[in-house]
Amino acid sequence: KKWEALRNAIETKEDNKKVQSDYDKIVSEISESSFGLEHLVRELGQIYEIQCWRQDSKLNNYSDLPDLMAPIILNGTSFELLDGEACNIPRTWVKNVLLSIERIVGDKKCSTASVLGIQSSGKSTLLNCLFGLNFGVSAGRCTSGVFMKIIRINKKEKETYCLPNDLLMVIDTEGLRSPELFDEKKRDTRDNELAALSVGLGNMTLINMFGENMSDLKDILQIVILAFLRMKIATGKLFSCSHQNSCMFLHQNVNAVNAEEKMQAGLQRLVSTLDEATREAAEIEQIQHIRTFDQVLKFDTKKHVKYFPSLWEGDPPMAPVNPSYCKKGNETKKIILSSLQSGLPSLNLNEIFEKVNDLWDGILSENFIYNFKNGSYIKAYDALEKQFRTRVNSFHKLLLEISGKKEVQVSKKEGQDAKELSQHLVNDLTTEAREIQTKEKKCLEMFISENSFQDILEEWRIPKLFAYDQKTTALLEKEADNLRRHGNEIARRKEIEDKLVEYRKTVVAQSKELANRLETDTSEEDLRQKFDSQWSNWIGELRIPNSENTVETRKATAVSHLYEEFHMNTNIVQQEVNRLGLGNKQPISDQNMLTSISSSLECDDFDTSVNMREIFTNKKNLLKMSKEVVDSCVQKNVSWIKNFNNSVKKCDASIHIKSLIEDSFLDKYQPEQMRHECNITFLQKFQIKVTVSLVAYALPFFDQMQERFENRYGLRNRVESEKESIWGIFKAAVKNEQCEINLAISFVKILEANSKEKIEAFISNDIYFSAQKEFTDKTEMLVQSLDKLVNLGSADFMKYLKSPENFCEEWHTRNIQTVYFGPTKEYLNRAKIHWSDIKLGIQTAIKTASANVRTSGLCINITDWLQIFREEENMVGFSASSFSILEEMDGSEAVDKVGFTEHIFNTLANIDDHIANYFEQVTAENVKFTTQTDQLTPYKKAFKDIWGCREVCPFCKECCRLESDHPRTHTCVQHRPQGMGGTYSSITNKLTVDNCTFSVQSDEIFGCRGVCANAGTCNKECTVRHPYLDYKKFFPSWDILPSDMFDSSAFWMFMFVKYEKDLAEWKGRERPDIPQHWRSITEQQAKDSLRKLKS
Repeated sequence: KKWEALRNAIETKEDNKKVQSDYDKIVSEISESSFGLEHLVRELGQIYEIQCWRQDSKLNNYSDLPDLMAPIILNGTSFELLDGEACNIPRTWVKNVLLSIERIVGDKKCSTASVLGIQSSGKSTLLNCLFGLNFGVSAGRCTSGVFMKIIRINKKEKETYCLPNDLLMVIDTEGLRSPELFDEKKRDTRDNELAALSVGLGNMTLINMFGENMSDLKDILQIVILAFLRMKIATGKLFSCSHQNSCMFLHQNVNAVNAEEKMQAGLQRLVSTLDEATREAAEIEQIQHIRTFDQVLKFDTKKHVKYFPSLWEGDPPMAPVNPSYCKKGNETKKIILSSLQSGLPSLNLNEIFEKVNDLWDGILSENFIYNFKNGSYIKAYDALEKQFRTRVNSFHKLLLEISGKKEVQVSKKEGQDAKELSQHLVNDLTTEAREIQTKEKKCLEMFISENSFQDILEEWRIPKLFAYDQKTTALLEKEADNLRRHGNEIARRKEIEDKLVEYRKTVVAQSKELANRLETDTSEEDLRQKFDSQWSNWIGELRIPNSENTVETRKATAVSHLYEEFHMNTNIVQQEVNRLGLGNKQPISDQNMLTSISSSLECDDFDTSVNMREIFTNKKNLLKMSKEVVDSCVQKNVSWIKNFNNSVKKCDASIHIKSLIEDSFLDKYQPEQMRHECNITFLQKFQIKVTVSLVAYALPFFDQMQERFENRYGLRNRVESEKESIWGIFKAAVKNEQCEINLAISFVKILEANSKEKIEAFISNDIYFSAQKEFTDKTEMLVQSLDKLVNLGSADFMKYLKSPENFCEEWHTRNIQTVYFGPTKEYLNRAKIHWSDIKLGIQTAIKTASANVRTSGLCINITDWLQIFREEENMVGFSASSFSILEEMDGSEAVDKVGFTEHIFNTLANIDDHIANYFEQVTAENVKFTTQTDQLTPYKKAFKDIWGCREVCPFCKECCRLESDHPRTHTCVQHRPQGMGGTYSSITNKLTVDNCTFSVQSDEIFGCRGVCANAGTCNKECTVRHPYLDYKKFFPSWDILPSDMFDSSAFWMFMFVKYEKDLAEWKGRERPDIPQHWRSITEQQAKDSLRKLKS
């Protein structure tokens, strides 16, 4: 009646809106009134999903629903994968049901066959005929959504067709072009989703058509080609013929006996159309070698096209089934089973769910265009990256061992001999390292070839092996340069060593002259007093030149560079220099530095655009934003300056101060979004204040660095360090003591001093490799740091949001420092281990020298003995000049071998306590890193290797989780709500809760300024707002995988709720409108959402 009323209204040109509305309502009620078993199962799935989401103990009675459902499915009942009403896959429910089935049948491999076709083309009937199933059949829309059945492949068929699988999953899909769906745009989207899901899941997809006309399916297949092409690109299985999905075209109700012959021309036109669609899609993806449809989906025009006659002979319900239909069905089934023996790699039910999950994530994105990256792809890449780092680290360790041995050989030489030997040993180092490089590379190649993800990893074989060659070659070149530098440094110090020998001889001669004037019975106390009183005179008479690198010269250098940089405002520079007392030795604490600079910032110290002045009526917002820029600048530079705290390298103040001044300009630290929104410009006066303050903070660190260098390597300090040895010579000369005792004592003192320095170098490498091993990759570091962040305060959370890299570096450094300098005292333990190894080598060398030295009666020449000792000792490396003081002692030309050796071993036994006491005093603050280069401590070097890529999401500013120079697109662990980065509604001034993973599958838009303009993909003056769906056009190097908001970012939702007030105050905005269900997320759920990323 309503239909007739609607027709009459149209014919009489009456207002038909109300009639149309009533008609649509009745049709909808009729559609919703249908009820079947699938509706009950759907409700059970919904209840189960809610239970898992809420973790409600009251709902625990439903936890065994998947186990109850599994046997029902195995007994032949259909199971709904895609809810046809909500157009949604209940993933948790589907996953656990499939896992329950897997527990029943075991870890069986399963193939999949799916069907695709227009509504009422006989898809369900076809599957029932082929596999003896009972999918529901009727006129109209009898299948709503996507259903599956699991059948066991019988033994005979498995043997006949050599099938690798025990199970077959048959997937029945809702018909396309359904007239029940009124909205054509939504219907087209739904059809495209169903088509992509069907083709993506099926090892064999049956494309079913009613009659001979394929025009209805042509457009859909073109969409599927594009989707499937990009999915294959994303999964790294691009066009491997042996691993392609297949498809068959099945024409229903074609009764002509010669249909195949008659339809040949139409089939050729279809294939030509599909080839053209494939070429167009390939051109969009810039893949030139893809030209035909069967390069995407395996399709044989001779075997994979079948024409079915009518199902019935006559008119139902009394008509019998047409035997010819069954015959064609049997032929089709044989082709399907034959194709499965060479189809895609076998999957178990859990892996099939992952495939469903990944496909659905991709389908959620706009037109399936970009986001078909899947879990297997990510797991494969992470596994490869972990293996890559393992192989590189293994090579690096062995390289350092070889390089260390070569360095010891160079250390035994002096002057040009050391330089020439280092050049020669570089060639040996390269040869030996190349062998190790090749061996480790073969391990990496074997991992790629034998891994379960081999098909995916093949995409990265060449780029990753190339990256391995580059990385290991760079490490080799660095060690070769270090070896050359070591030889050059010894050659350069030859003049200093000669001067040291000359000064030592002079002082020893003066001490002996004094000793000859004293009586033998003079008390030791008087001897010491006379020696000490003369020591200063002896050193003064040497006229040792003072170092030119003094506190005053460094201060003058700093002021000179400041004047040069700010030559237009030298008076302001001078005022700041005087105010800060530039050059004071007491460092300013970094907290005081931050407080003093930030607190002094006023609104008059910066400027912004006139328009923005009108918008920001409350200047406090601008002031707060400006202080964030200042704090960011100060924190970065303070962190860089602190790296000098542990260095014993020579301080090149000019280079360091220039670099610091360049990095102190505030404009570098203004985020692009802030730059485009308010364009803050700091006045020159305040910029000078910041720069001079940082230079003032840095100078004491540079002074201490140079002081440590002078203490260890300065000529005056080295002469001073031999005071006790010369005292021994002096006392022995007065008392006529046995020379063996003094020689042994002086010898062991030299061993101790050089061994300490070597141990420090060894532990520096230990810390570097320990810091690298703490995390397998960047993702694990991020997951663990975010997990800890949950229990920290607001200040730490804001610090992370400002700079995840800085926060993680500080956290990582603290962790390593706790291990080495905390209760376990790992630094001391490592020192004892290395000393034990060094001591063993020294003892062996002593015994060998004593056994092989030429003797004259019972006596030896100390010079001959030392030469053999130096040649045999291979842990530290001693040059001839290291022991030159021993040759200045009386009696060194005729030393009692037995007595000398015994005294050495007795003295050496007491060194253990000295070594332990020395390294027990080492803390995280005063530790010295002798291998430190480029101001990178072992912590920082390891962190830099782990952190890798420094890119951040263009929308939410979360960091990329991959390594540096990675061959794939950027991706994050979890994207944040964009309000955390300061994004807000221009209408309400409230922080937004939008998440990137949700936005990229929505109709939302983003502003061009400060986002794509900064990326260089759009005009910087552009004010257009672009759809998030098109984000790939502007950020092609980023992959933002579409996902359910809860599943993708439960952690960030929890943190947004926890700190919504603090975030609003920090950003100077109104508190966000947080969805109610975010507030129900527990701390444990937030942490679990992170841990799943590494499971």
